[in-house]
Amino acid sequence: MQSRHPGPTRPALRSQRQHSRQGRSPSPVPPDRARPHRSALDGVTWVRTDPTGTEATEGNIAAPGFTGTSPAFLVATARLLRLAPGVPATRVRLLALTDPVLAPRTVDQAWALAARQEHPTDSGPLLVDEYRVTALDTGEVHTVHIAGDVVLSAPGVELEHLETPPSAFEDS
Repeated sequence: MQSRHPGPTRPALRSQRQHSRQGRSPSPVPPDRARPHRSALDGVTWVRTDPTGTEATEGNIAAPGFTGTSPAFLVATARLLRLAPGVPATRVRLLALTDPVLAPRTVDQAWALAARQEHPTDSGPLLVDEYRVTALDTGEVHTVHIAGDVVLSAPGVELEHLETPPSAFEDS
């Protein structure tokens, strides 16, 4: 008796193996499955269901990524934009998923790398990037300080103690 339930891809793999053993090739992939969904190439695509899970709607926006309340989204956006000090602000459109219902909302921001400073620490110099982020719908401006993969300060975030140095990214 097999106690493990096969995953959803196992029957398809088993079917292809059976065809191969019998000397036949598996049936061709239907044309609508042969290539990625076009909207997936044009931005961010999501599916949202109603509270019962019976009705689903697909949404899509021309955006390079998501944003949210986690500081990781700030690091990801900064890495995505790869800004240089002194360059004019770059506009970016992101998909925000609002708390607590995860409703999708388009957010337009302008990011500028205002300064890059080295700070002496016990473990060597710490390179800190200071970003000016402007919400284009309200004009609100806030400052974000990032060192490697760590947000040192941002709205709602203030790092009090750092036990180990942040990971540094190699620019490519």
